[in-house]
Amino acid sequence: MKNIRATVLLVGVACAGAAIGLRAQELPHSGLYAAYQESGLQVEGTTNTVTAWNSSPLGEGAQGTTETRARALNRIVGTPRVMTVQTPQGRKNVLALDGNSSVWGTVQSWGSLEGERTILVLARLEPNAQGTLFDGSTLVGLSRAQIKDGSWQVGSSKGVSPSLSTKFGAWQIHSFVFRPQFGGMTVSHAIGDDTKEVDAQQSVPQGGLIVGTDATRQNGLKAEVAEILVYNRALSANELSTASAAIQKRWGTLASLGTPEPVRDANAPTAETDRTAIAAKLADTKTPLIWLWSGDSTGEQGTGQTRSVAENFAERVRWEKNRRRDIVIDQTAPALDAATINADFATRIERFHPSVVVLSPAGDASTASQLVTTIERVRSLGAIPILQSNGTNTALVQSVSQSQNVLLADGNGTTAPTPATISLSLFDTLALKDPASVTIKHLSG
Repeated sequence: MKNIRATVLLVGVACAGAAIGLRAQELPHSGLYAAYQESGLQVEGTTNTVTAWNSSPLGEGAQGTTETRARALNRIVGTPRVMTVQTPQGRKNVLALDGNSSVWGTVQSWGSLEGERTILVLARLEPNAQGTLFDGSTLVGLSRAQIKDGSWQVGSSKGVSPSLSTKFGAWQIHSFVFRPQFGGMTVSHAIGDDTKEVDAQQSVPQGGLIVGTDATRQNGLKAEVAEILVYNRALSANELSTASAAIQKRWGTLASLGTPEPVRDANAPTAETDRTAIAAKLADTKTPLIWLWSGDSTGEQGTGQTRSVAENFAERVRWEKNRRRDIVIDQTAPALDAATINADFATRIERFHPSVVVLSPAGDASTASQLVTTIERVRSLGAIPILQSNGTNTALVQSVSQSQNVLLADGNGTTAPTPATISLSLFDTLALKDPASVTIKHLSG
């Protein structure tokens, strides 16, 4: 195969968006070899399983399109999926790697880059992630970036060297510039303004490309990746800066990118259908309901209130609405988060066979995926989920309510909600507000 001098620009982020022409993105265009963007993520049905990551057209006309298709990452290991992330431009999809998954292209279809090349990465690492971000897919062309013992390592199959420290749970733009010289090879790794050059000991090509594991399909990485750009030359410092700025212009600043969440099933119920379903259940006086609360009770302690939200709800529904046979169960506990609920789901929720589950877990937006799992498990029981803000978990429940279209009781927008304001918000959400209600008059002060 003809030798090719190459630069690879790999951008990993959690986002999804409409396809944007590469020229319009203001990226360095000369030498662009392949471009893996959100629009190229090919997904199977409602499972959100990635079946291929196609490269976007490299330029104008049929030639660029043909070359791009030949460089698709269409070989799959495990079950890579798409996830969604909140950006200033709206929600976008990204490739999610679970530590046992990868997408790759063979050296025969993808090609081999034997000269200089640069790899730029915008990626988010899951907590304590270890493994390979990218590698060559053939044993004779392995140049890689990986994480081990809390440090990035770069190099080749002949040896890797530590470069920069890792940062988990945050979006970062990385650049990896490979420069073969005198039988050896150096790799310059940069994250923002921090740069380190290491000796890769021996020059090897980028033979094919695999993302998520090494060439042996082992050492998988837990991370989210949204874009990969491959150049057949080394980018200069100014070009790397321009590329980084263009990436952030497209996806938003790194600080503005949200935490990845599972993509919502398009066939799942919505907040409005859930609201309608609950109203119908309340109107059916012959069928008793089981209402269950699970999550953080911290905000209900030391407030001077005589009743919890669940107790206020029981007063309003069981007595004032004359639904005596309904059961209200309070399974909240101080600092109870979604991960703990999921780990003990059968005991905390499933055994009660609830009709409606009000979830108010502790945590911030970084725990969104755990809460989405809780919601999915609640729905699998045939129950309806409602999210409840308690003042400390507002970012979490608002984010998940929006991404998953789930009913939300947000404490009436107060900055320091109390059981009274949260209860009133829940009554609003379920159309249970009534000026004649003694309970509501008492809660309203």
